Amino acid sequence: MKLKRTMKDSLFHLLFGTETYKQNALDLYNAINDTCYTDLNALELTTIDDVVYMGVKNDASFLIEDEMNLWEEQSTFSPNMPLRGMDYFAKLFSKYEAQHDLNLYGTKQLKLPTPRYFVFYLGTMDYPDVKTLRLSDSFEHPEKSSIEVTCTMININYGHNRELMEKCRALSDFSILIHRIREFQKQDCSIEDAVDQAVESCINDGHLTQFLKAHRAEVREMYATSMTFEKYVELEKRDARQEGIKEGIKEGEINLIKRLYENGQSIYQISEMLSWPVEEVERILQPV
Repeated sequence: MKLKRTMKDSLFHLLFGTETYKQNALDLYNAINDTCYTDLNALELTTIDDVVYMGVKNDASFLIEDEMNLWEEQSTFSPNMPLRGMDYFAKLFSKYEAQHDLNLYGTKQLKLPTPRYFVFYLGTMDYPDVKTLRLSDSFEHPEKSSIEVTCTMININYGHNRELMEKCRALSDFSILIHRIREFQKQDCSIEDAVDQAVESCINDGHLTQFLKAHRAEVREMYATSMTFEKYVELEKRDARQEGIKEGIKEGEINLIKRLYENGQSIYQISEMLSWPVEEVERILQPV
């Protein structure tokens, strides 16, 4: 399975991170925060164009009032989400400083929007409705740390977080769509057929009707791309384990790192997927 290096939008990004569907982002923000904003102009999208995870753009970031929000949808749990969030916020704040001509070396205290980081989990592992992840858990000596980043992971699989789903119709419909695709896949449907049948049933039942009518083909491609990347990593890990039996676990994982890099994954992405230190991945790939 050869992966393309080109960036693909995810369904989540299209639904919650674009100007066309900014109303969905505002509705979800209100649902999370128990607010009642109605002015779309109050929400300014700040999504960084070149940030991708496993080749798929699945994030949305925006400013609203005095808050800088970052949202991501993930189908694979990673304890390193706070680290990724810190990197993302560093870029957002750097851009914000330049746009507002802020003087970092001045004597006046700068006022910055408050960063808030949420990850919407759609994987198949059993996680609670809400889980808090902390960057300090990655530190060798967290008690000495001067930095902390927290990430709130919200499980949006069908049946979870019912109160939140009731407050945001787009999120509920999104969850229902993914649930139905998976149910059709259990019937031995291909990814394409499962998506087509799930889309048709959602349209008929009034879930994301207009969105799905407008983006039926894109939904199929986006979901298939996402599943392809996940399946690819799963197969590569399996092959690494098999190699490990013959050559030693570490040797198998080293070969996996090289294959992932050759197929377009960055050093940072490989580090996150396999829970290897970035420095170790860099050392292995140095001759490449």
